[in-house]
Amino acid sequence: MTPYTPKYPVENNHVFIVDSEFAFNGHNSGRSHNMYITNTNTFSIFNSYSHDADTGHLIKTIARENYIIGNKLEDGLTGTSSYHIDITGGGPTFIHGNVLVQTQNSPNYVMVAYAAESKEGSRNNPNKHLFMSHNTIVNYHDRGKFLKIYDNMNDFEEGYVANNLVYGLSEANFVTFSKSATSNLVSIQNNIITDGSDFESLENESYYLAKHSVAIDAAIDVEGFELSKFKHQLTEFNRSGPANIRLIDGKLDVGAFEYDGLIHPVPSVELIANQTTIDYLGSVELAWTAQNAHVCDFSGGLDKRVSASGSLHVDELSRNTDFILTCYGDAGKNQSIVSINVNESPKADLLPETTVDTLLNTRISDYLTSNDPYVSGVMKYWPGGTISSVYVPEKNVVYINGGGMRTYFGNELFAFDVTTQTLQQIHQRTDITQLDIFEAGDNNYWDVFNYPCSGIWTTVSGEMTAAPRNLKNSLTFDYKTDSLFFQGGYVACSSNYETSDGWLFAPDTGEWTLLHAENSDFKGTTSRIVTLDKVSGLQIIAHNQGLHVYNAETAESRKLVNSVHTAGVSGIIDEASNTLFYIGNGRVISTSLDGLATAEALSFKTDWQIIGDDYLLNSGSPKLTYHTEAEKIVGWNGQDRLYYLYIDHENSTIEIVAKNTPELNGSRFEYIQALGGYLVIDDSRSNFSLLREVQ
Repeated sequence: MTPYTPKYPVENNHVFIVDSEFAFNGHNSGRSHNMYITNTNTFSIFNSYSHDADTGHLIKTIARENYIIGNKLEDGLTGTSSYHIDITGGGPTFIHGNVLVQTQNSPNYVMVAYAAESKEGSRNNPNKHLFMSHNTIVNYHDRGKFLKIYDNMNDFEEGYVANNLVYGLSEANFVTFSKSATSNLVSIQNNIITDGSDFESLENESYYLAKHSVAIDAAIDVEGFELSKFKHQLTEFNRSGPANIRLIDGKLDVGAFEYDGLIHPVPSVELIANQTTIDYLGSVELAWTAQNAHVCDFSGGLDKRVSASGSLHVDELSRNTDFILTCYGDAGKNQSIVSINVNESPKADLLPETTVDTLLNTRISDYLTSNDPYVSGVMKYWPGGTISSVYVPEKNVVYINGGGMRTYFGNELFAFDVTTQTLQQIHQRTDITQLDIFEAGDNNYWDVFNYPCSGIWTTVSGEMTAAPRNLKNSLTFDYKTDSLFFQGGYVACSSNYETSDGWLFAPDTGEWTLLHAENSDFKGTTSRIVTLDKVSGLQIIAHNQGLHVYNAETAESRKLVNSVHTAGVSGIIDEASNTLFYIGNGRVISTSLDGLATAEALSFKTDWQIIGDDYLLNSGSPKLTYHTEAEKIVGWNGQDRLYYLYIDHENSTIEIVAKNTPELNGSRFEYIQALGGYLVIDDSRSNFSLLREVQ
């Protein structure tokens, strides 16, 4: 929410939110949020509910002054919220009477951050005064912390944290500081840590005070922090209507609610289905009733808000589905679950069964350097999300790379020989002590990895190799040059989120070739997807700034599409029709690759009708491979199901048929006809597996 002004402050420039709900926003990037307040003098939010953000913050504000009073902020059932409140640039801030709930799902263990991005010339609000009182804080995160105060500019003036009711945190992890000296400027008083018995019902999230609570009449006056500092009346969160005025009878209570002597009944809910086992693409009737509830939300098999009683018809169920109905009242929430078992598609009976074989002596970590004085503070392994692989049938070899992030900084490469089922290291990690940027005082590999924000390493002898950041999720094989092709990768320095260097590595000679250094054509703000068109021999590089075809033999490229949405999407070529598909995050688009060698533009088909199990379509960055024998794209959920895509170009339909498999964890899988199934790689600490088809 940004007022239309070139910059703040502007007189009478304010954002005011009341009685509102924000949920399910964000795009798994950490840079998109439930709400983002910028360019305003003051920001005020009352009696509002922000929850279930996807990796972003529940409230992010750069306003000069902030008033966050009487709201509920929580991760929710499915949320992966980062900060609950991010007061980005500091400034006078009043956080009073809120309910804040953090779950273990949060990727950020700090609930409230103050002035985390304040710096000279950017997001540095003056008058850094922070007042936090009478909040109810519930934390289930095993590393949780309530508040972290940053003092990047050494200009923090005063802070008061008092009269808060806290569950799940200790005094040691309640308030933390980026600089220890700042703690002398913050008054932390009379915050009550409870075991949950002070609430009416912790289990049902009823955070009203129980009649025996020690928080009743327990608030104290804090010198320097008078309620008169507030510009707004004090209120309590009320989900069912306007905010409740905080009624003070004598002394204030500790926490977000005043004890009112009433019993607040917890909601009860019953959800039933007319049948619990149905045929593939069958339907069910759902009915429900709830007591002491104002509103209900479906999750699982439905994403729908409904009244406290009702019924609905659900068509074309294609997989086992849990319908979860959560109903909310004045005193928390309750839920009911109905599980529907769906028989497999008749087509699934025609698909091969699978079994799992472990391929011994294929642990990549056995080859990785774990005892290195220049590698500290990292876990020294390749997590599954960093691994890339490509199968080259002509060589009967799978090439593998990984790392390129904080868990491991090496640039090793490996080859798995399909015939002998053995793993070989084809490139040793570059010795960082031989790099021209290495200094004798370096004691952390991160110092070298993060400098100079480039994907190129140069040795003292002048040899150039790819830095690890170029090697994350960017691997294909280039038949024109008989080499592995890498385009860009991962970076985490300043605002330059990704490098865009292009490399070749010749497995037969072990030589690196730099095709190009930083190239603006390939620099986007979302992940790149690189696929190889075997017909033309061209690499197809797509990201949010465009789609390019690239000739690695001549290092020439041309742009064919202005922008492609690639966040959470995977690319795969249907070799039977020579069609490129991008699948994931709820979308399927495609384009024909016929004539790609001379094409000046490409257009995408977006009107595919999906039939059957759409789990694969709705997952982020789904695992895809091409089954050369069945001539079908096949997806995998990384655990216990394969998804076969029956593509009908004439009728613009894709039927997705699921086939159960033995349970197996993995992050990469490649169909290899010579193995009779799928090669599965989890992370560097696990042996490879073969998900073998049984005819």
